[in-house]
Formats: sequence, C-alpha cells, structure tokens
Amino acid sequence: MHVLIIGGGLAGMTAATSIRKFDKLVNITLVDPKDYMEVHWASVRSIFDPEMASKSTFDIQKWAVAKSVKVLRSSVTKLNPNDATLADGTVLEFNVAVICTGAQTKFPALGRGPPSTQAKEGSGSRERRLAQLTREG
Repeated sequence: MHVLIIGGGLAGMTAATSIRKFDKLVNITLVDPKDYMEVHWASVRSIFDPEMASKSTFDIQKWAVAKSVKVLRSSVTKLNPNDATLADGTVLEFNVAVICTGAQTKFPALGRGPPSTQAKEGSGSRERRLAQLTREG
C-alpha cells in the first residue's frame, strides 16, 4: 500500500501522522515545494516578536524521519487515479492520494502566495521564510 499526500502543511502532516499511527508499514510519500511547515496564525506575531518566526516554522525532513515518511520537494503537475506526475517529470504510483493543498491568499504575512512563487528554486526554504517573517511579519 502506498499513500501519496499532496501538501506539507498542517493538514498534510496531520494526515501522514494519523495514517502512520493506524498502519506502521504503509509507504507514505508527502510532496510539497517547501522544506518547512508553517503555523500561519502564529507567524503573524513575528513582526512584533521576532523569536516567534523560528517557533512558527518546522523542518519537514526532521519530522518525516521520525514518522517514516518520504518527503519529495516538488509540486504535482498532473494527477491521475493511480499516479501523479511531479514538476520534474517523475511519475509516482500510489494506491490512495490525500490532497492537502490548503488555501490561497495574496496576504504575504500568511506565507500563502500563489503556488508558482513557492515552487521557484530556493524560494521554499525555511531560512528564506524566516528572513521574510522577521522582515515583514
């Protein structure tokens, strides 16, 4: 059994954690263009409390190792009933897909810009987002 989770935000990480608790052997792959997960409602405080910026983001890879989840830093460009094509052309086969792509807004403080801006090389790094949070809130 292979579960593909599209989106590494709160919903994607919660889905992976819940699936892992239910089944210790299932293969889980999480796809997200960023290398971090952000608690968006906490990041707004970073403009007033710069320490909050580092507390409102989490390294996805460290979490993934602990949960035995494979993380691919990419975007899904095509989704079929049993396979997904990534931005680099890689095709992933799966039995179940969980779509956790979240909401979109143009409000920069929430870190939810259009997916095309998140997928640019280097733009999805935690370090870059922390610098943005301390600069802009």
